[in-house]
Amino acid sequence: MLAENTSNVIDNIRQNSTNLEHYIISNTSEIEQIMLSNLSQLEQRIISNITTLQANIQSNMRASENYILQRTQSDIQSMKSYIQSDINRQDYQIRNINEQFAQFQCTRVAGYVFKEGKCEKKLCPVQGQFVINGICQCVWLNAIVENKTCACPSNARLLNSICVCVIEEQIIQNGVCECINGGVLQGLRCVPKP
Repeated sequence: MLAENTSNVIDNIRQNSTNLEHYIISNTSEIEQIMLSNLSQLEQRIISNITTLQANIQSNMRASENYILQRTQSDIQSMKSYIQSDINRQDYQIRNINEQFAQFQCTRVAGYVFKEGKCEKKLCPVQGQFVINGICQCVWLNAIVENKTCACPSNARLLNSICVCVIEEQIIQNGVCECINGGVLQGLRCVPKP
């Protein structure tokens, strides 16, 4: 009886071991499938994330390159404009200085005027006048214009290209010989006013 029970127990244990072994094998295969599936999904997500990251990096690099390029071009254009403006300003100053110098040289020559960037000979309408400093003036100092001719005022004579009053106590003021100290002329002398 005991031997029979022992044999049954052993058979049951063997049967249970076989069932357990099959169960473990079956479950192990299922677990392996789940793990393989999870690994595959994880691998796909990793690859997808890497691809997205690479795309973002390339996009950011292109955006940075475009920004740097645009900024550089803008800075270069601004610098070119500044340099061109400075060149134009210096050119204007040089032209202005050259024109002023040419005008100075021109007006130093009697009979010439500087007009529209050119030194031209000018004829004065009054006989005895020449262009001096760009203006028609009588060559004689203190001379006046009478009948389109340069002449010395009344009671004056020409002395070394200067009109002087005949009476030494007089000087020419506003084209007229007048007594120096505000006196009046009596004969050939200046006397104080009464």
